[in-house]
Amino acid sequence: MKKLVSVWAALDFCLLVAGILIITMSFLLSIGDDVVLKLFFREFDQKLGIALGSTYIFAFVFSIPAIIQSAERGKLLKIQSWLLLSIAVFTLTAGTIVWQFSLGQLNNFSILWAKEDIIVQQAIQDEFSCCGYWNGTTAGLFTATGGHCIDTAFAATQPGCQASITSSSPPGSDYVLNQLFTSIYGFEAIIGGLFLATLCIINERRLQVRFAMIDSKRGGSGFV
Repeated sequence: MKKLVSVWAALDFCLLVAGILIITMSFLLSIGDDVVLKLFFREFDQKLGIALGSTYIFAFVFSIPAIIQSAERGKLLKIQSWLLLSIAVFTLTAGTIVWQFSLGQLNNFSILWAKEDIIVQQAIQDEFSCCGYWNGTTAGLFTATGGHCIDTAFAATQPGCQASITSSSPPGSDYVLNQLFTSIYGFEAIIGGLFLATLCIINERRLQVRFAMIDSKRGGSGFV
């Protein structure tokens, strides 16, 4: 039983660390200077990450009174198991949202590009030496006439920024999105392990209570 509780405690601590990590990264990524991330956070702000991380931390805090509750009462651990199941569904949903966005990122980012401020568009064009989203024409979503693309005739000969924005190398969105949803899905291993460990503890405590009742009926002599 002690080994089981030790494993449970380790997984519970990992859940706390995961929650803190998600919230911290959500803040750092949203306030960073990366122009591609700024475009990405036009669609996904830090609220999703904060909400996800907060549920992890809440589950950790709730687990403390749940694990120290007596075996005879054990109601909080059952609630904890349902809470972990809900968090697992939330985590799967969040990861799937990011994954689905990544599947159509070329078109998705073209929509975000069209909505974005000209200052951000120009910053991306200057960083990657490109003009417009698809190409340096009006039809190619070219509107930021400044910096690298100040000459419209020159801009028309330049490649669009979509290849750089959606690149599979950092800081491209394909790289960022793959890292993001892979990490989110990876947290499911912690949640799943903690869920199973919680069920095992519930079962062990149920057996302890049962044996204690049988023992008391035998007059406290125990089993031979």
